[in-house]
Amino acid sequence: MCQTIMSAGLCRGAVMATLRCDHPKIEFFISAKREPGRLRMFNLSELVTDAFIDAVKQDTD
Repeated sequence: MCQTIMSAGLCRGAVMATLRCDHPKIEFFISAKREPGRLRMFNLSELVTDAFIDAVKQDTD
């Protein structure tokens, strides 16, 4: 889809992917864009829960 938008010449397309911080594959998701040429035109965002924020504030797992 992004390539089609890009070929029209008016704007660059992007796809957004999100994953909750408590998903079993979150570490893989976070590092997915480190591989050159992979997931071009993708915005990757982690969804952070209240429990995660509380753990950060309390310096716990």
